Amino acid sequence: MNRTPLKLPRIRSAALLVTLALVGSAAGPAQQTEKPSVTFFVASDSHFGARGMSELNRVLVQQMNELPGTEYPPLIGGRVETPRGVLFTGDTTDNGTLEEFSEFEKVYGLTGTEGLLKFPVFEAIGNHDVNSE
Repeated sequence: MNRTPLKLPRIRSAALLVTLALVGSAAGPAQQTEKPSVTFFVASDSHFGARGMSELNRVLVQQMNELPGTEYPPLIGGRVETPRGVLFTGDTTDNGTLEEFSEFEKVYGLTGTEGLLKFPVFEAIGNHDVNSE
């Protein structure tokens, strides 16, 4: 698998991602009119290789691509901002084969430019991603 370097660091922890984003926001101008915020999506268990999962993941990716700009419920207020990335918490594959990883990359991509997903992916390994052969 050919992985090109990203402009963003590959961060494996949601808490670290949020912390770095808030620290980066705090480093801006001394007077901010809005509270610093960060938007990221979380996904898991795509299980490429299991029956029907490729189609379901394509629908999920389309929904994530369309989510920025939609309004939150009135109780929360505001709109969904463009995420800095998608934290993928593992089980990208069902059996850990190279073909399944390849299908994951075709649908989700890695950097937000080569797959169907418009945002960078920061993936972690799940128990199904480790091939026992």
